[in-house]
Amino acid sequence: MNAHSSRSHTVFTVIVHMKENTVDSDELMKTSKLHLVDLAGLENIGWSGALEKRAREAGNINMSLLTLGHVITALVERASHIPYRGLKLTCLLQDALGGRTKTSVIATISPSSINRL
Repeated sequence: MNAHSSRSHTVFTVIVHMKENTVDSDELMKTSKLHLVDLAGLENIGWSGALEKRAREAGNINMSLLTLGHVITALVERASHIPYRGLKLTCLLQDALGGRTKTSVIATISPSSINRL
């Protein structure tokens, strides 16, 4: 993740804590998290003509998307090891990817040949 580039992933996390009194007069603390994630797009470095710094940046973005794909595949296949620590992005989203979570995906996809990989 690059703080100086608009071509990076963005993660915005909202954490809500709620105190609730039970019937036994005990205090129950509930916590919820909402991750809003904007993933940078996959880029074909050869086709785009990216050079030097931009090519390295595109390679890093591609690598993080690949690692996220590996984590999701491991979760779907119920693998004994989930490679969350492969990248900062998957570490940040670890609690949202596995366990008792609800996930929604909104994708912007173009069928245009100009956007091909």
